[in-house]
Amino acid sequence: MTKRKAIIISASFILLFIVIFFALVLSVNRKPLPAGTVDKAVIQPISSEIYTQHDYDDAVECIKDYFPKFKNCELRELRYQGDGRESHKESSTGFQTMVIVSDFYAKDLPILYWSDASWNYGNMYKGWSWILQRSTDDSPWFIRTCGYG
Repeated sequence: MTKRKAIIISASFILLFIVIFFALVLSVNRKPLPAGTVDKAVIQPISSEIYTQHDYDDAVECIKDYFPKFKNCELRELRYQGDGRESHKESSTGFQTMVIVSDFYAKDLPILYWSDASWNYGNMYKGWSWILQRSTDDSPWFIRTCGYG
């Protein structure tokens, strides 16, 4: 076999390997990441002079309904921040505010999976705050924002 023929055959195998590799990567990446899960979350009891257990339960359900948007994450714990926070006072807009803190785990990504999400997969997020608001005692809670800080 000539040297030229050996180079052509080697280059063909390398090119074939590259095509198969990228086809595999693209097929894996077409699968969407699973929704965030809340079924194993531990809900710590509330101790508050401002909010009732019912208020807290409604706020927790609001977070649980939202959490599936946290793709490939697992909610581990929710707890009330406490009455001492300045943010609990009614704002000038009249909204009541509750702060709930959570811990969740961003699961590892599958092999060859690329994601542009902002999570550091394989890490635990502790102390993630959820700022919930409502306009009256009878209105539903909504998530104003969430994150660190």
